[in-house]
Parts: sequence; C-alpha cells; structure tokens
Amino acid sequence: MPSFTHHTTNRAGWRTLLSCLVLGLGVYVVVVIAASHTQTAIIFGTGGLAKKPPHGFKIKTVTIPTSDGLSLHGWWLEAAGKRRTVLFFQGNLRRMTDHTRRLKTLADLDANGLFFDYRGFGQSEGRIRREEDIYMDGLAAWNYVRRKRRIPAEDIILWGRSLGGAVALEIARRRSAGLLVLESTFYSLEEMARIHYPWLPTDRLLKFHFRNGEKLPYVHMPVIIVHSPEDRYVPFDQGQRLFVAAPEPKILLSTTGHHMESFDTHRIYRQQFLFHFNLLADIGKAMTARQP
Repeated sequence: MPSFTHHTTNRAGWRTLLSCLVLGLGVYVVVVIAASHTQTAIIFGTGGLAKKPPHGFKIKTVTIPTSDGLSLHGWWLEAAGKRRTVLFFQGNLRRMTDHTRRLKTLADLDANGLFFDYRGFGQSEGRIRREEDIYMDGLAAWNYVRRKRRIPAEDIILWGRSLGGAVALEIARRRSAGLLVLESTFYSLEEMARIHYPWLPTDRLLKFHFRNGEKLPYVHMPVIIVHSPEDRYVPFDQGQRLFVAAPEPKILLSTTGHHMESFDTHRIYRQQFLFHFNLLADIGKAMTARQP
C-alpha cells in the first residue's frame, strides 16, 4: 500500500507543475498584450534627430502638406533642367537625413529627388496610427512632385526601400508613374511577423498588413526588384516572390550585404542598377505617356 508521504509528495509535485503552467501562461498573455500595444513603435521606429543637408548637393528644405492637415519635412534635390524625379520612400528606423549615399546615386542618375519623413519621423508632424496614415503621406509626396514641382507622371520614379517599398507600391497602385523600384522589400508584413515572432499569434494581433505581393499584379509600370541573398532580416525569397508577382517588364537585381547595407556602397551593383534603371525608366515613360 502506498504511503501517505508518497501521496502527499505527488500532490505537491502536481501543484508545483500547475503553478508553473499558470505562471507561464500568465507571462505569455502579458507578452501578447504588450506586443499588441507596442507594434506601432516596433514597426515604425522613427530613429533619432535629423541632420542638416550635406554639402555638395543642391538641396532645398521643403514642407509637404498632407490631406489631413499635417506638415511633412522634406529635401528637394534638384538636377538643373531635368524632369526625371525620384520620389524616395525610406524604411523604418531611419530618417531622410540618413540617406546621403543615395543622394550621390541620384546625382549619377541625373535626376531630381524628393526625400521626406513620414509623420512622426524626423521633424514631420503627427503620428502613424493606422496603415492608411503612411499611405496618405506617400500621396502627399506624390502630389507635391506633380503640383508644386510640375513633374509629369511619366517622369516620376517611385522608389521604396524596405518598409518604404510598401508605401511606394501603394502609390503605384493608386497613381501613375514611370517606374517602380522595390529595394529589400517584403512580400507581406504577416509573413515577416511569422518569421521573426513565430511564438506569437501575429495573424490575430497585427493591425498593419502591407500585403505587397497581392498588390503588385495591379501596377501598370515597369518594376525593378533589388534584394540581397545575404539579407537575414527580409529574406531573399521575399524579393523573389515579389518578382514573380510583378508584371512585365521587370528585373530582379541580386546584390550583396545585410539588410541595412544599401547597394550604393558597391560600385559593381551601382553600375548594374544604373543601367537597368535608365532602360526601364525610358520604357516606363513611354508606357505611362500612352495611358489615358
């Protein structure tokens, strides 16, 4: 017959196990709640203080009004006498003043450029509270280029990096342009969340989706996909899938380096990009000019 001590020991062990399970479940619930409430900060982390425009470039600081009454801070890089204009959409954790190497690339392209900070980034007003907010900022930038700078739609290049690719793609879906460039961009935010937070019920938690792959077939302009096989943050297969989803004409340019390392630092990839950029921008200009 089992002893009384043995039964007591078993009950104590089960109570300890149950307590651990309850504690673990409680901690998990707290983590889930915290993730839900902090996702905006995690997705859009806005970085630190802005810098002054670098020397050697003809840059004018501009203010871009949004349709809901905010003012966005921007840089207008002017290429004298040129109409081709790159509308650059940056990623998260960055400010427009971080992209000085990209200024040199645009100068080599002999193109104007508009760099700007989304609401809550750098010196721009407001906060991003919903997915449409960042799209409103992208539309404000497109309107600035078209109306203030009087650049024809066929001469506008929509260029998005990482998260900025989602904004560039949405503007390409709603407005006309000559070329769409997606650099280190993900197929959808849901997939990125599952990759980086597999222990969380991200499908239920996310209030931002950025379903880029679903939108790509509906753009009507050439597409350049730029991605590195060494990118561990946004895996290379995300760029490959975007390329499959994109309409013709399109090009996938495989580069090198980690996610935060832009191809501007590598001469061979800059040259390849410049070649494909000029080729597809000319094709896109002709395509867009023919649209009603």
